[in-house]
Amino acid sequence: MISTAGLAQEVANQLPIPRPDLQIRPFTTYADGMRGGLTGAPMWLWIGTTWKPLTQHTTLGQIWVTVVATPTKSSWSFGDGTAISCQGRGTPLTDPSQGLRGSPTCGHTYKSTSAAFKITATVTWTISWTGSGNTGGILDPLNLTNNTLYTVKQARSQLVAP
Repeated sequence: MISTAGLAQEVANQLPIPRPDLQIRPFTTYADGMRGGLTGAPMWLWIGTTWKPLTQHTTLGQIWVTVVATPTKSSWSFGDGTAISCQGRGTPLTDPSQGLRGSPTCGHTYKSTSAAFKITATVTWTISWTGSGNTGGILDPLNLTNNTLYTVKQARSQLVAP
């Protein structure tokens, strides 16, 4: 017979916890049609719609459990030797005019160019459970990772005739 704690672990193992959906701004369109960022320009970083708790209630015979997985932290590495940890998902850039101020919660500024910096985000999920018989607890945290390539170029002004 399975214990309440054992059932909680089984339910947690089957939760459809998604990989983080990285959101990065700004995206500049370069003269060659590629998109990316600029050296010296602050980036805003956040996790999109995958940042939400998941709950699963399961009953097996006389025992029941409710398992809740909650995203609690995002960690980012930028392919240039730097990394940061952000409490929470980061702040979405909703007003482009605020972009150069930098993110108040999760950001980065590249100092050099590259055709393909590999940006990696890891979201830490805290998993708790309650169950029949006045039981409950915290399971081992789960870390899920996703990445993307990000081009960074240097901006150059160009004089053009009117």
